[in-house]
Amino acid sequence: MSDNERYERKPGLAGSFSKAYTYTDELGNNLYRKIKCVTKDPECPKFYYFERWEDGHWRGKKTPDEKILEGVRIVPYRLPTFAGKQSVLLCEGEKDAESAAALGYMATTSPFGHNNWPAEITPCFKDTEVYVLYDVDHQGGQWPEKIAAQLYRTAWGIFICRFPDEGNRPHEYDLTDYLNEVPSGEYQRRDKVTRIRELLRESIR
Repeated sequence: MSDNERYERKPGLAGSFSKAYTYTDELGNNLYRKIKCVTKDPECPKFYYFERWEDGHWRGKKTPDEKILEGVRIVPYRLPTFAGKQSVLLCEGEKDAESAAALGYMATTSPFGHNNWPAEITPCFKDTEVYVLYDVDHQGGQWPEKIAAQLYRTAWGIFICRFPDEGNRPHEYDLTDYLNEVPSGEYQRRDKVTRIRELLRESIR
């Protein structure tokens, strides 16, 4: 059965496979992956679950209560690409990290969402400039400040980036939305790179 034909179920909710985000160690060895599923439920259009790399293949939970990542090393997304580098963009999801990486930037994210920063990934940012690019949250979220507190005295510097005219952006507006404002085309890559540079220049330490 192909990935596109796979269907997974969250309690009471059916979803179809959309994408897999693979997390590896510094050498590129598989550790775990995050599966995105999409649904037809407007109140919950997507959900995620994890699989671990075990004995040369991916496996999910054997029982509903199994902690699938127990004993697995937890790392940031795309760790081999920025390990030992001077700076990295810390996004609020794999989609945004890939959008930035496609333009040549070192980019990553936390595996468990913006409200759940695993302490074990903090050392991966030692002596690194971290630029925090987050989703606009009009419901009072303080994800950037929480991350800055976690990385304090580990990262060389922490810079929180603000979208221009942020107060007028819709809730959950993100980096990919910002880049998508530039029309697609052969000559627009430079304009998208310029947009990220604008965010970095407007960052607050």
